[in-house]
Amino acid sequence: MTTKKVGYPETIHQSLVALRGELSNPEKKSINPHFKSKYAKLEDIIHHVRGPMSEHGMTFVQNIVNEEASIMAQTILIHASGETMSLDGPAVRIDKFTAQGTGSAATYAKRYGLCSALGIESDEDDDGNAAEDTFKGKDTKKPPPKKTDAKEKAQVKAGATADVLAETIANEEEADGVVQFLCSTADNFSGTTEGELIEWWGYPETKKTADLLDQGYPEHYKQLMAHLSALRASLREAGA
Repeated sequence: MTTKKVGYPETIHQSLVALRGELSNPEKKSINPHFKSKYAKLEDIIHHVRGPMSEHGMTFVQNIVNEEASIMAQTILIHASGETMSLDGPAVRIDKFTAQGTGSAATYAKRYGLCSALGIESDEDDDGNAAEDTFKGKDTKKPPPKKTDAKEKAQVKAGATADVLAETIANEEEADGVVQFLCSTADNFSGTTEGELIEWWGYPETKKTADLLDQGYPEHYKQLMAHLSALRASLREAGA
């Protein structure tokens, strides 16, 4: 006996391929008050994808995974056959440990996690300009301020690893690893304010590695800048 409905692809992978071939980006009905850019809210994204997913025998659930100072949304795609696929979204820093602050970070995490899992975009594509604007006019050669001993050791380790990564990026698999590393480093070592994110971006090792992505793997670079833009938005919102 099978749970597969007639007309559904037999596997979750077949359904996902078919779904992503038809699924469009959601309509961006909301305005970010800080950047004046349009975006789609989580509820609008869910409304946009629920019907097409159902037509392909799929649905989803999301789990919130808490780290020390961040939240990640794990999106689990579920197929009518019983197959599942778990995909981790980007980490979103929690800057205000209140119900409102945690709830806001969870919403960000779910929104970006679901869009990442389904290959759609919820924000206007500005080719990374919004994130780049954060760092314009900043002295990228100026060293960061003195940190606590523990954090300083972590940043030294992060900088050393980035220096190794920056020497060369041989293929897309390595580019994926570079993006994951830089996103993780930004989440964990950039501090709790927008200014500290800017300082992290000013590290020569960071810029060197990001430049390699920009020159050789533009799509990976856009993925990195989208993550930094989301992180900047959460930091600025938390500090407002």
